[in-house]
Amino acid sequence: SVKGLSGVTAIEPGYYHTCAVKTAGTVACWGRNNYGQLGDGTTIERLTPVSVSGTKSVVFAAPVGKKATFKCNTGFKLNGASSSTCLSTGKWSAAVPNCGKPMAPSDGFSADVKKAISMKKGYSRVYYTATSGQLGLYASGVGYDANNGIFKAKRSGVYHFGSFVRADNLTSGKLVRVFLSKNNTLAWTLPVSMRASPTSVWHSYGLGSAVYLKTGETMQARVESYDSSWKLSSESSFYGHYLGSSPSGFSARLSATQNHQNGWRYPSSWVSNDPAAGGFDNGKNLLKDGYVAPKTGVYHFTANVRTFALSGSYVRMTIGAKSGSNVANGGCHTMDSNLIPGRGSLNLDCTMWVNKGEKIRVWFYNPNDTYWQTEKDASTFSGVYLGGDVVAFSADRNGDKTLTTDHNPLADGKWLLKGSSASSTGGLFDNSKGAFSKGRFTAPDNGHYHFAFQARLGNTDTGGLFRAMLRINSKHTTVVGPLHAVGRSNVNPYGGGTLARKYWTLAVAGNALLKKGDWVEPAIYSLNDSSFVLHSESGFSGYRIGPSDLNAPSVQCTNLPAPANGKMVVTGIKPGSTASYTCISSHKLVGAATISCTSTGSWSAAAPTCVLKAVCPKLTAPSNGTVTGGN
Repeated sequence: SVKGLSGVTAIEPGYYHTCAVKTAGTVACWGRNNYGQLGDGTTIERLTPVSVSGTKSVVFAAPVGKKATFKCNTGFKLNGASSSTCLSTGKWSAAVPNCGKPMAPSDGFSADVKKAISMKKGYSRVYYTATSGQLGLYASGVGYDANNGIFKAKRSGVYHFGSFVRADNLTSGKLVRVFLSKNNTLAWTLPVSMRASPTSVWHSYGLGSAVYLKTGETMQARVESYDSSWKLSSESSFYGHYLGSSPSGFSARLSATQNHQNGWRYPSSWVSNDPAAGGFDNGKNLLKDGYVAPKTGVYHFTANVRTFALSGSYVRMTIGAKSGSNVANGGCHTMDSNLIPGRGSLNLDCTMWVNKGEKIRVWFYNPNDTYWQTEKDASTFSGVYLGGDVVAFSADRNGDKTLTTDHNPLADGKWLLKGSSASSTGGLFDNSKGAFSKGRFTAPDNGHYHFAFQARLGNTDTGGLFRAMLRINSKHTTVVGPLHAVGRSNVNPYGGGTLARKYWTLAVAGNALLKKGDWVEPAIYSLNDSSFVLHSESGFSGYRIGPSDLNAPSVQCTNLPAPANGKMVVTGIKPGSTASYTCISSHKLVGAATISCTSTGSWSAAAPTCVLKAVCPKLTAPSNGTVTGGN
């Protein structure tokens, strides 16, 4: 240590003298002073530090040719150059890199059944395995245990979970259910997807919901069957992700069974005060008959409703703000032919743009049943606000298209997208910043994404097998991956033969870990139907998951200090705000003259500095990392 010297931020040795920059911005030097190099106005040698005259706010700079190296702390990945050199232009050869967690945010997973499992009558737990890098499957290492198929919350907050199950060798025509089980309960408080199985081989079930979990609470996907012997196909998945500690949104279930007539109807008994079901209402915007949007922006909605109908007529479910047939003019709808008169379940997952004050309802249409029901058991409705600038989209098929046997890719440009102001289109929008194009989504960066696809098919009265899928990088010939096919056979469950049902909807949803440049597109597969129709009431939607994209209302950027030897004009610290910089005449600006606060709560670029010409500014260490030689 040097006597009389403290609060040093940087030190630089010279020929027989040394200078130090102190935290107050002043400079102190000691040593030989025969040429006045100590800057104290004398030529007297100093054995202890003396202040350099006229120094009040010094910016320490690096000389031309100086090299800086960057390292990240344990557990963080270097995104950018590992070194930078001070050039003769007064600029560094490379920008300060970022130190970030590898790819996926914490508390998220997407898992698959590794191989087909023989199932029996009764309740069964399904073990899903997440394999890193295999067609989007992943487990972030926080919360999900693939050995027992259980997610355990490491922090309290709102989560979204979903599961799709393909059942094979269903020959008895008996009931099969898939449901989400909170804390290992078998009570049907969370959503259930159920159907009486046909005499054909394949059948699929899907569901999803937002729920509130406390730290330590668990979630798993379970199956119940009255069929004594069947198989759970490897084309079955379980996924989930964290949405924030208290995002604007809700999770509700039906508190009472309601009777309905034919035409357009909606349930009016939604309640959110059931902790066993993970119910919540952040903002108290849920009414018994719908949800009033508290903000304008992107929302993720799910609905799972168990219905009872007598005639076997089709039942159609949509989510939207408009009444009557207008609600169908968007990318959020599904339908079922109700192949067996009696109970069935409808599942819907979609991303929508909603304007503040619009009431979102779960609508149903039944053309000719004068008496049918929405049942309280295991019927849920949830929605969460994702933000105004999250990377997201919702598209609808623009017109019908005739399809044939084998795989039918749908990245054909025949998709309808509307701007955020066009609420009359049922929430269609494009906030993807160019990532969505002609029916294909190309990941703009490494990340964790959620997608959903609903395909309404027509002329499907051949008794053939149909599948809806979301292909990752055209990988459609294998069955691994979280967005694979959901198959179902259109067969009469009583006595074999075909049933003259010409319309139904296939749906698939899930999470995927994508690298920058990976792409996802919807597709339809037909085993043997040479001519069927994909109707315009088919939707494809998705969004980028991550704490940085979510909870947008509370996001703000850090306060910026004014640069030494310059000025700064800041319009605020909320997303969309800007900061502009200028330097005094003896200094030049290194960095962007204007930076903006992004929706993720970070500035679009590092704050620039004002430096003397022909020197480089001091490099700061990256967040969660270190820099060596940047002075």
